[in-house]
Amino acid sequence: MRVAMGWVFAVLGAGFVLFAPRLVRAEVRMARSWRNEETSRFTQRFYLALLIGSGALLCAAGIWIALTSAGQR
Repeated sequence: MRVAMGWVFAVLGAGFVLFAPRLVRAEVRMARSWRNEETSRFTQRFYLALLIGSGALLCAAGIWIALTSAGQR
């Protein structure tokens, strides 16, 4: 059960890393259309770094959980 949970975390984290640029572009489009304002480059890069960093941490934690749990069997 723990091994499967670890791999789910790893896949979710990898998805965050892979789709982070799309999510940031979608947020920029939403800000333009809904709030009629521009999103600064710093804010875009901050969001991108936040999503990639959190995704990488989630992926690494998932792999660590899966591998350490597999060794306990």
